[in-house]
Amino acid sequence: PHLSPREKQAHELILVAHARRKQFYSMVGQCPVLPETALRRALHVGDAQNVGKKKIICVGDDDLVSVGLAALGHEVISCDIDDYLLAFLDDVAKEFELDLTTLELDLRDPVPSNMIEAFDVFLTDPMSNRECFELFLSRALAMLKPDGQGFTAVHGPTTKLFEDLAAEMNLDIIQWHRRHNRYYSHFMKHHRYESDWLELAKREDTRLPHGVEEFA
Repeated sequence: PHLSPREKQAHELILVAHARRKQFYSMVGQCPVLPETALRRALHVGDAQNVGKKKIICVGDDDLVSVGLAALGHEVISCDIDDYLLAFLDDVAKEFELDLTTLELDLRDPVPSNMIEAFDVFLTDPMSNRECFELFLSRALAMLKPDGQGFTAVHGPTTKLFEDLAAEMNLDIIQWHRRHNRYYSHFMKHHRYESDWLELAKREDTRLPHGVEEFA
């Protein structure tokens, strides 16, 4: 009841998108969050009418958070390796006239030059191990403006691993929302897995494990 009309509309569009989705790409660990979690993630960025229109990159988007962000008035690019997911998001964006575009991108490849430090916000949800954290954050932080805002999911048992990695990278953790993210699996079954949601900020001396021009 506390949501604004536009926030409620964003929730409805996220529900529609999740209800229509019929395929998961388990080879890359897809396990989407509940629609309500997707909305909560979008609300951490905020309504464009209140915070200004942001240019946002979703680094992996099987959670369909991009739909909620675009419904809140932001300019969103969803990048993923899953061509089915990207085609699905293109259809949703066209039907509901959202400022949402897609890009097929393998994060192991170098960062496209036109995307370096081009975004106000990034959101990502990698598998919680060192290799995935290093890859996803290297690419996401490279695409983030110096004063930008970043968000990532971290599985609770890997808290110490992430804290150590953030210290190695000179990466600031601004907020840590415990048990924020809930997921579902095939057949719409509630998954036992859950994760935290972290807000991050890079510094002038932030070190990326993988350089923007190198293959990872």
